[in-house]
Amino acid sequence: MLRLFNSILTEAPEFTSKHASLAFPINAILSWPMGTPAGKAVFFLPSVNEHFRDLLNARGDFLSSSASAHVLNHGPGGWLSEEALQAM
Repeated sequence: MLRLFNSILTEAPEFTSKHASLAFPINAILSWPMGTPAGKAVFFLPSVNEHFRDLLNARGDFLSSSASAHVLNHGPGGWLSEEALQAM
């Protein structure tokens, strides 16, 4: 799970209609663990949420940078493509 978190800090997601409901990669990573009793207990811990705040802020910084802008286009996989705009 930590490797997946690390990868989403440096990779911008391309649009795909196949996984449109998982537009936020962190949802895909956390979906299963959050549904378990142990996951529920862990995600209620303030110390865990402090770390997630830092992770989400880092993700936001990346997505606000020019390093993630390559997926903002009108071509295939772009968030401004006709297919993506219709799905949104």
